[in-house]
Amino acid sequence: MYRFLFLLLFLGMYSCNILNNQKETKLFPVKIGEEYGYVDRAGKIVINPQFAEAGLFRDGIAIVKSSGKKGLYGYIEETGKYTIQPQYISATAFSDDLAWTVLENGAPVAIDAKGQVKFSLATAEKVNMFNEGLAPFSVNEDSKEKWGFVNAKGETSINPQFSKVSRFSNGLCAVADENDKWGYIDKTGKIVINYQFTDAYPFTGNYAIVKGGEKYGTIDKNGKYTVNPQFDFIFSDDNKLMVMQDDKWGWADLDGKILINPQFAEAYPFYSSKLAAVQSGDKWGYIDKDGKIIINPQFEKAFSFDGKIAMVDNGGQYGLVDEDGKYVVNPQFKEVSGDYFTNLIRNNSSYRQVNSDYFDVGKIVNNVKNRLGTNKINDITINSTVGEVLSSNNKTKNDIGKYSKAFDILKDEEISPDASLTLEVNFSNSPWKESYSYWSSEWTFNEQEKCVFFDLTVTLKGKGDGKEKTLQDAFVKSLKGFTDYDYTQNQKIQNLGLSSLDKAHLKILVGDEYTLWVAVENNDLKILVFPKELWAKAYLS
Repeated sequence: MYRFLFLLLFLGMYSCNILNNQKETKLFPVKIGEEYGYVDRAGKIVINPQFAEAGLFRDGIAIVKSSGKKGLYGYIEETGKYTIQPQYISATAFSDDLAWTVLENGAPVAIDAKGQVKFSLATAEKVNMFNEGLAPFSVNEDSKEKWGFVNAKGETSINPQFSKVSRFSNGLCAVADENDKWGYIDKTGKIVINYQFTDAYPFTGNYAIVKGGEKYGTIDKNGKYTVNPQFDFIFSDDNKLMVMQDDKWGWADLDGKILINPQFAEAYPFYSSKLAAVQSGDKWGYIDKDGKIIINPQFEKAFSFDGKIAMVDNGGQYGLVDEDGKYVVNPQFKEVSGDYFTNLIRNNSSYRQVNSDYFDVGKIVNNVKNRLGTNKINDITINSTVGEVLSSNNKTKNDIGKYSKAFDILKDEEISPDASLTLEVNFSNSPWKESYSYWSSEWTFNEQEKCVFFDLTVTLKGKGDGKEKTLQDAFVKSLKGFTDYDYTQNQKIQNLGLSSLDKAHLKILVGDEYTLWVAVENNDLKILVFPKELWAKAYLS
């Protein structure tokens, strides 16, 4: 678990090797029992445990997720009072006075600290937090993800064109081309350092960490190496570099000269503290800037100092120690929010990206409705014969099984990026008949057998996955000229074998030409289409 957390904090896609100049944490988001609350630097509970998730306070606002089976994200102030009610299925922390939020079946929307909508990105697939006035966003073009940038007014400042991006720092941003080569752009989108690196990170002051070939080094803003690629990995540590060689961590100066020999299996930066957390053997302790052990290795896990105190794990419980290694808050917290550690180590947030939840319900509804003409289904009259169905759909009698009373004229036809349609024709009897003689049997085909009903199945995928009820509601709402029939008063319908249909959501809609049964079946939307005369004879008599 700890190795995974270490790699997540250091090697994440949007790693931020930047100066760690955030303020001391005032309130820590910690798990007490089964829920998150907040404690102060003395360990006193300030906001009672009540959240499924809790983020760090930034400028007096923290993102939280409400408890319950369907928890939603909102924002609180330092008293624990909601400033923006929980209503979003995903959201980011605030940055540059804006946060990204997504409502169910919605596109990413930028809001201010009062919850007011500033603008939305209807075509975006993913959006990241703002930094230096720009936020990265992605779109899908020809099944490829391309990234661009939007400004705080909702205007596209840099068109989507990059396969990967980092974020702006010191006026520059690392971006990758279609060959996964990295370079840097300015805020106009102009390439100022050519694509040439196999990995690249944001600028820290006047330098950035890049990977040339198989090793890491640093470059200046002209793209010139200031430390030649020679380390297995590098992480910024204010005016020093954490460096990895042979899977061990140590420290070097900004010219690449070794200050503390790589010897630790894992470590976290000094930043502004005089101590750094390191792993020696299977325990964690702290060293000074000469590499000398100051706090003996004794903890299951230890992190960088947050002012004069540091978070440590002892026996699966988190507490806080001072610079002498003495507890100021005894180990007692079950977990600490990952957002705290992401901010502490990378000056970033765990809540930094949202994915769009929008799928085009209207496109799906219109496609299905277009199949339902005034008296036709997919250009077949609702009382067509088998022969007419076959000829109008380029099918033959061999497409119908010998004992079958139904066959598909459409099978998983894509009608949107998030949906496919299957259309099945059902007959009262199989059009195939078998006759027997003394020595043999013979099959004949009756082209005059008539259709009884049609079965349309809309299977949702991608962003539509799990939104069958949303589609059902939209489809029913779009229909005109149909009467909602109360089937609960009809014992015949109630006794039908509809075990797979969700009767709680079954809608029976009676029209002039045909009757629709619209229901959720497992993960699909099921639409059964009956001719009016059959409906009246079979179900209303």
